[in-house]
Amino acid sequence: MINATVATVSTSGFVEVELLAEVWAIILSVRVELLLFFASMVAYFALFMQRTPTSSKQAKKLQVLEETCDEDYPTDAYTKNNNVQPKEYANIEKAMEDAFASGDYHSVLRCWNTMKQFETMPVVSLPQVVESMQRFKRDSPFILHEVKSFLTKFPNERSMCSINDLLESLAKRLDSELMEKIVNMLPSLGLKMDECSCEVFLSMHFTMRSFEEVNSLVSQMKAKQITFTARSSMVAIKTALKTNNLDVALQHFRHLKTTWTASSTPSMAPSHVVSQLVELACNERKLTELLSELDGVTISADVVNTMLTECVRQRDSGLTSSVEKLARKQGVHFTDAAYGLLMKGMATDPIRVQALFDEVLEKGVEVTPDFANSVLTSCAHSSNVQMAETLYDYMKPTQLSVLSAYIRFYADHEQYEKACDVYEHDLLRLHAARSEDQRSLHLDARMERSLMNAALKCDRSNLAKDILNASPSDIAKHITMIRSCAAENNLKVL
Repeated sequence: MINATVATVSTSGFVEVELLAEVWAIILSVRVELLLFFASMVAYFALFMQRTPTSSKQAKKLQVLEETCDEDYPTDAYTKNNNVQPKEYANIEKAMEDAFASGDYHSVLRCWNTMKQFETMPVVSLPQVVESMQRFKRDSPFILHEVKSFLTKFPNERSMCSINDLLESLAKRLDSELMEKIVNMLPSLGLKMDECSCEVFLSMHFTMRSFEEVNSLVSQMKAKQITFTARSSMVAIKTALKTNNLDVALQHFRHLKTTWTASSTPSMAPSHVVSQLVELACNERKLTELLSELDGVTISADVVNTMLTECVRQRDSGLTSSVEKLARKQGVHFTDAAYGLLMKGMATDPIRVQALFDEVLEKGVEVTPDFANSVLTSCAHSSNVQMAETLYDYMKPTQLSVLSAYIRFYADHEQYEKACDVYEHDLLRLHAARSEDQRSLHLDARMERSLMNAALKCDRSNLAKDILNASPSDIAKHITMIRSCAAENNLKVL
């Protein structure tokens, strides 16, 4: 037993000796690194931990910095008197402006501390002072204390004007938290939000896409009977448009118009706002309600076209006439697109359609394929072949789409000779210079069938065969030709 115990003690002692030997070997292997580490620590403490100002000038700078930027709430700075003379006020105010312009925020705060001791309220920009404080990471309670104490010292001269300037500056930086705290502070100063303050908040909420906040503030303004400025009304309109609330948008739009009328100021509504109002009214089928509100408001040709497109969609000739009357009253220049939409919208009134067409010719309006299609649609509705011919002579079309539309129109109205003439004399001649075959013309199947039927009707069998040979695998054209020949008992062509 004793021998076993002695053996165990001897073994453990041997292990400890070996462990210590290995640790010592490791220390010896990294002794150079350890020495460098300790030397670095000594150098760091020697260079940085014992650093102090070495001159009176440096000590003075440090004292100024501590007084201007690191002081706690200066509770007595607004009541004690100093040696600042009134004749120096203007110089200090000018020094603050120059310091802020050059980005010297230290000097701005030094001037601010001096101004707080003026006998009369200085000419000072609170936005500049607050921004300088924020540059030095001053928290909101400190800033609020400074502003409140400053305004408290001059009760007879404080107003919402300076507060609104401050709110406007903060709104540009989207600092809504500090803005709310400033508003909560106003009752203690005997002040309250006015229409300008609300305008600033509305604009900021809209910029941040906080539409619920905008609507909430609008409701508060109405409850407190705070007047809406033009800018506030415009923000309310934009918010209503973003939330697809046409009724609210029209309500504020009416107020905006009342403001313009009362001040004898011409309508300056942004064109994009009017355009969005029109689009929303068209989507909700409430264009009639909006038309009366647009009287006296400048509208563009694009807006007129948007309204006319809605009239055509509703097939409402009366609404089309109202839009035309409004546009002419506003002196809007009609493009060929507008004329085309007007003719479509008034398709049930051939006399009015003819009058619009004559106006286009009289004014020499440059027409496009879209206008030609609109006229042909109206002509097809009223079977007015003469108007179609007049337009053809006027515009002398060279576009494949227009020529194809004319061929179909003439063929559908039994003007077979004219359909073939348009094809042979104009459409083929248009492409003859390029020596391309008929397939290169990319004629649509409907037009080819109409043309082939017209050729057979007016005994132009060679033309019909040419069209058929251009695409012999087209079974539909073969069927058309067989039917036409069978109807006329003309088996020779087959």
